[in-house]
Amino acid sequence: MTHSDHTGPLGAHGECWNLLPWIANESAAARDVARVEAHLHSCRECQEELEFQRRLRNAIRSEEAVVLAPQTSLQKLMQRIDTVEDIDDAPYHGASPRAGRAGCRSLRLSRAS
Repeated sequence: MTHSDHTGPLGAHGECWNLLPWIANESAAARDVARVEAHLHSCRECQEELEFQRRLRNAIRSEEAVVLAPQTSLQKLMQRIDTVEDIDDAPYHGASPRAGRAGCRSLRLSRAS
């Protein structure tokens, strides 16, 4: 049986296939678990998909939690801005006058106002 083999709008296979994420996350209703487990005895495709989704779930759960540190992020951003401003204030030895930098500086000043 392949994923596309079913009768009716979804058929038994399609309905079980759609329940696999909830089975893998252990959040399916007991009656759905029983129905899917019965289907799994005869469907290698669903067995493999359920195993894949369980491995995926385990990998996601085992990752370290993301630590939000807004103050640290803000400090890093401010350092980057300061670095750009230091570069803007450095002497320019290009072929044209500092028109490009002056325009950027005035844009920055107009946004700050």
